[in-house]
Amino acid sequence: MTSILQKMKSFRTSESGSTAIMFGLLFTTIMGTVGFAVDYERAQNERKIVQKHLDATLIHLGRGNKKTQPQEPGSKYLLDSLAQAKIETENINPTFTYDAVEGSITGTVNIRPRTIISGGILPEIEMQVVSKAKPRVVGTVEIALVLDNSGSMNFSIHNDSETYVSAPNRRADSLQEAVGGMFDVIYSNPTVTPAVSVIPYANSVDITDVFVKNPKSSFKGANGWTMEGLGIDDLDASDVTYQDRSQGKGVWATERFVRKNSNGSYREDLGSPASRAMPVLSQGTMQTWCHSNYAYYYGTRCIQVAKGPNGQWYKGGYYKATNGILTMTDDSQVVRDYVASFEPKGGTAGHIGAAWGLYTLVPWWNGFFDHEAGKPQAFAETTEKYLVIMTDGEFNSTQDSSMSGDDVFNYFGSICAKARSKDITVFTVGLKVVENTKTDISLRECAGDSGRYFPVADHEELKDAFVKIGRETGGLRISS
Repeated sequence: MTSILQKMKSFRTSESGSTAIMFGLLFTTIMGTVGFAVDYERAQNERKIVQKHLDATLIHLGRGNKKTQPQEPGSKYLLDSLAQAKIETENINPTFTYDAVEGSITGTVNIRPRTIISGGILPEIEMQVVSKAKPRVVGTVEIALVLDNSGSMNFSIHNDSETYVSAPNRRADSLQEAVGGMFDVIYSNPTVTPAVSVIPYANSVDITDVFVKNPKSSFKGANGWTMEGLGIDDLDASDVTYQDRSQGKGVWATERFVRKNSNGSYREDLGSPASRAMPVLSQGTMQTWCHSNYAYYYGTRCIQVAKGPNGQWYKGGYYKATNGILTMTDDSQVVRDYVASFEPKGGTAGHIGAAWGLYTLVPWWNGFFDHEAGKPQAFAETTEKYLVIMTDGEFNSTQDSSMSGDDVFNYFGSICAKARSKDITVFTVGLKVVENTKTDISLRECAGDSGRYFPVADHEELKDAFVKIGRETGGLRISS
């Protein structure tokens, strides 16, 4: 700046005029250089804006069903988006291409940012903006959906009232729609094939169908009773349907672990179920008790009761979950239909649900589950496995009489830690879960990353959570 002032002073005092000519040339060069620098900085800022909107356009295309023919929808979305950002779009002609081999979308835009000196003695600034989005995973991904099917899923999705409502206003109905939205996202990526298991849980997990397909030697009573002692020695697959357990007979899971550690955690055993018997509970033979007081407590004069393995009588539906495990399938419609068939009932044993969700992802449990989609892949970097756990309230049920309420959460934490140690990505969803309760804290810790825990309060937030999980498990990512 001092140099420029000196030149101006010389210009004013010059008598020959030659200094004025020299200064004019020098001043034009200097100011042109300064102007170009200002223009270039402005152009870079505009380029960053266009890059951001181009990235967003590719992600948008990946969520819809027009991914394989992206030119028209991509151009419209990008130009509308840029116009809202006050970017001149008259001379912008973006191109979008789809690569069927890797399932990626590439977008390219040539821009000429508006400048102060464009068209002058310096060349117009031209820039190219390129973005590419491709799937994080190509091939099969394995997803275990551990879904709350307790009685509170009959409560309203629209408020916190603890009263039963009818479809389509139940929490269960919103869950059905949310799961459907998740698979809409995943199946928009043709390079990804999800193998999905569904583990509904209430007071426990219904494993009756697993039981009838496996040797009874793999199972034992919760406190060591034999299958005969539990009254299920003659249980046969032909007697069992999801909606009607023959004579009330059924098998429900209890907690399975090696030991409780001194710090309160549990050592979870992922070894083959044949290596150690599986603790179970059975409802046994049902009986009907009738009494006038039952109409007050249960809405009927008669209730179903059963005699437990240690001789106590309990209300018939106590152990019973109305939907069993759906083993891995690659048919999304089967999953959608199955979640739609849920009949919520009972308490909330999320720790048992989480354990059985994890078991469905373990390759050496394949023969135990008889997965329709085939054997789960080995734990390796090339295989993506996801455990998705959803609940709408506090975990309040345990089947192992030695476990306290705190033990339930310790067991749950041990299951989550075991899953993460196997490089399984864990997502958790807490519907209307009260902040800073044990369940809220446990769900956050279970995910291992606050970005993978979704505390949600209503229908829309629940849908958004599962859509985001769908994007994580099968959607596109910006790669360049």
